[in-house]
Amino acid sequence: MPETPAVRSSGGLPDRTHTHAALSDPMNVYHYSPLNYEAQEIRILRLLPGTLSADIRVCLETTRLAQDFVPDFEALSYAWGSTEDPVEISIGESGTCTLAVTRNLAEALPFLRYENKTRALWVDAICVNQQDTAERSSQVRRMADIYSKAARVLIWLGPSSFDSSVALDCLKLVSSKITVNWINATMSPLSNERHWADPKIQLPFDAEEFLAICNLLNRDWFGRLWIWQEARLAKNATILCGTESIPWAAVRSVVFCLGRKLQPYHFFDNMLSNRRDLLIRLCDTRGSVPFLNLIDDTKYSLCSDNRDRIFALLSMLDKSEESLHIVPDYTKTPLEVYQEIVVRHIKHWRKLNLVTSVERQEHMVGEVSWVPNWSVLRNTTPIVNGLASGSSMSWVAFKDDRILQVAGIAIATIRVTENFSLGPCGSQTYGAFALGLKRMAEQMDLEGFVNESSGNLRELARVLCSNDFSSQMSQPTAGYPSLSDSETILQAILKESFDFQGHIEYIYKTYLDCVATYCYGRSLFRSTNGHIGLGPEGAKPGDLITAWLGCDSVMILRPTGSGQYLVIGEAYCSGVMDGSAFLGPLPDSVEKVARYAEGLKFYLPTFINRESGKLYVEDPRLEGVPLPEGWRKEEHANEEYFPWFVNDSTGEDNGYFDPRLSVEALGSRGVKLQVFDLI
Repeated sequence: MPETPAVRSSGGLPDRTHTHAALSDPMNVYHYSPLNYEAQEIRILRLLPGTLSADIRVCLETTRLAQDFVPDFEALSYAWGSTEDPVEISIGESGTCTLAVTRNLAEALPFLRYENKTRALWVDAICVNQQDTAERSSQVRRMADIYSKAARVLIWLGPSSFDSSVALDCLKLVSSKITVNWINATMSPLSNERHWADPKIQLPFDAEEFLAICNLLNRDWFGRLWIWQEARLAKNATILCGTESIPWAAVRSVVFCLGRKLQPYHFFDNMLSNRRDLLIRLCDTRGSVPFLNLIDDTKYSLCSDNRDRIFALLSMLDKSEESLHIVPDYTKTPLEVYQEIVVRHIKHWRKLNLVTSVERQEHMVGEVSWVPNWSVLRNTTPIVNGLASGSSMSWVAFKDDRILQVAGIAIATIRVTENFSLGPCGSQTYGAFALGLKRMAEQMDLEGFVNESSGNLRELARVLCSNDFSSQMSQPTAGYPSLSDSETILQAILKESFDFQGHIEYIYKTYLDCVATYCYGRSLFRSTNGHIGLGPEGAKPGDLITAWLGCDSVMILRPTGSGQYLVIGEAYCSGVMDGSAFLGPLPDSVEKVARYAEGLKFYLPTFINRESGKLYVEDPRLEGVPLPEGWRKEEHANEEYFPWFVNDSTGEDNGYFDPRLSVEALGSRGVKLQVFDLI
């Protein structure tokens, strides 16, 4: 007989699967033998053959998994589901011992079983003794090895449903019509049927087909945190739904397509924006992802243990961040784990960008305000195009384990704020969203503040979109609005020449989507000295707008009255996001852009003269400013993108941090810095 898994036509557990109540004799419960960690041992599950209706029987064997020895096995990725009402399966050839597993897993095993051959699998809930905290911590550290070295990762979505076949047929059709360039974030047609890759044209599916796609992509597996490493590390992955399958690579392409194309309103009715954002980020595997981005990318993913907000990401860290040396330790509380990663991240990178994840409405008793509480869902999209402190290194000191001292500049005090209470565009019509934006401008008295000659219209356009425009990239990416178009659209909205009730063009929708992305969960503010900005929803009049050395965003602080400050969150503030708080304004026609570094496969901040097209490797405001004594520029492989600084006298290696932006160098040029005590 062919070596294929047993199949059946409908979902549900086989009739002869035992429940926990049926096999409750403690003498029969399986007892794990300890693993030899030094020998790099893991357990492999041998799923014994049988017919579909037979009881599930498995064997566990111990084997090495090392660089020089990789056993032949497949790894299972699935949603654990509820731990209530577990199902007991038989372990061992004789089947005398039992082990309780979740119903989701018990439901998957019959579909994975061969009728005439044993199947070798790694399944976390069975191959790891979940009751042994030390073993659990140890095996979590090996997840990267397990999922990257498995012959294949099997992604189990669950049994088939009334419309799952329709959904899979649609996904297979789309993936056969397009190809995705993940580096440039573009898609192209595979034939002369160009409409498949045209963002302005909807996919040719009816309401029932769109509903089927949504139902499939709304399944629990896609919302689970641990699947990020399980899917991303796989060298070969297949999605299984009942008896049908589709390559994971094909699903990724379709998700990209859905994220780029216009969708009918009933699509948004059946898939929340949170799930759409999660899917797009999960499927976008362009190059390495910094830890800060991983934290935000996975914020909508679910986990049962809040420590896994960190531990589940460790195997995906770039090599440059492996030296953070974060070790899974389930004896620590979540807040202890979070504080440890913040401290290690600051010391390792000499940057304060991880603190920008703080999003605080009110200070909670026992919390440290400069440590993000990743147990709570972050509402906002990070501000990604800031360079508020230039290419400076952070200046920090830690006191009493609870106080973080940072050096920076107090820019201004917030005078007035208005919460951005509008929801995502998908939850309402674009016209209603634009009308709400106009009303907010009226409440903030921005109509009189903004006019064509003042330049404030452009600044407001930058603020509302966090300056995330295609023109701010050296290689413009599809799907982003341009700054000039955004000014035109914003002016039309403010002057009521915008058609709030009629047809909304694609370019207008692109702009309004960008505004909603960055403004949702935030507030607009105006400062005592004329700045406008986008700050945390919890910002209040009297809060301080600050720029710190080694932090790309502007940060909002709240004075406590005792000389210390609470961190409220990050902000985008007009006129200071390019390092002007420390170095003054940029020369005329020069602005900061994101330049794509081909060899490094990511974007780096740089400066460009819009008139001449000249690119500056260093900040043009530092031309003519000598390096401090002992410092020089070191030749390196990527010097066309950034300089590298070393000190021959002290042996210091600053990397790309410019020593002319140190506390001492800035002070010698008359820049007045302040030390903020953050509690």
